Amino acid sequence: MKTKPFQELYLTLENVKLRFRKYPGKTSKNPILLIHGLSGNLQFMHRIATALAPLGRDVYSYDLRGRGKSDKPEGIYGPEIHAEDLKQSIEALKLGAVSIVAHSLGCWICLALAEKNANLISKSVLLDGGAVQPILRKWRNLQMVRLSLTRIGRFFSQKADYFQEIQDSPFISAWNDSIEQMFAYELEKTEKGYTCSLPSYVMEAELNALGGSLTNRTLVKNIFVSPSEFLNKLKKNKNLPYSKLTCPTLLVRALRENLSPSDEMIPDPSYQRMLSEIPNVRGLTLHECNHYQFIIEDCPVLDREMIYFLR
Repeated sequence: MKTKPFQELYLTLENVKLRFRKYPGKTSKNPILLIHGLSGNLQFMHRIATALAPLGRDVYSYDLRGRGKSDKPEGIYGPEIHAEDLKQSIEALKLGAVSIVAHSLGCWICLALAEKNANLISKSVLLDGGAVQPILRKWRNLQMVRLSLTRIGRFFSQKADYFQEIQDSPFISAWNDSIEQMFAYELEKTEKGYTCSLPSYVMEAELNALGGSLTNRTLVKNIFVSPSEFLNKLKKNKNLPYSKLTCPTLLVRALRENLSPSDEMIPDPSYQRMLSEIPNVRGLTLHECNHYQFIIEDCPVLDREMIYFLR
């Protein structure tokens, strides 16, 4: 029987239990910690963890609260909540300062951690996330996020039906066993069949923290019920703590369209702002990949650059 290249464990924090995965290296010094995106889970970072194996260092990945096999409490979510979970996790595992490789929402979490605990980050790789965007671009990206979440809250009689739903998505350009494992990890068996383990209330809370919502109706309601709170969120999200991320940073952006031309997550003005405000940063642009491809498909250019940077 083939031995798995990783170990899995649960970590109990103050008010939540998180599922962790450890890819043991030759040394426990300078560990690397991976943070997945909004609707992902630790399995989504498996390709990245495998790509970093040549470094010979311990690599950790985990399910954010609300995802995968971690606890899914109702209540407030957002980058600051996840950053506190991350801080407690680093301390509980006695990792010291870690190199963080973060994708999408994970980049916001990394920035939130740096704002109060920059000493816990030795290096950071920001993968296509953490950008301040104009309101029109935020709106377009919200539509894209909503489309990527159509699988949640639904029931499928067979696993194959669920996988077919994913394959038919405009975000997936290829399908293989590795991609199937990503989505199999989030499947739950119920009396009605199979369903995604990612609750709608978690996604609603996450989007709410970023000034969005799963539906236009709820978004309009949030604006009219608490206009000052909504404006404060927009203001906060326009002033991200880039200057606090003082460690060496590799900023990666993907320029291939996700659904339509000019819908990249980090447009030029946002990219230039990040390069100018993050103190010790260099950039890398992936012209042949979109926001999802370099996570789920082989990307030799990215892998080579990450290894060089982290080494």
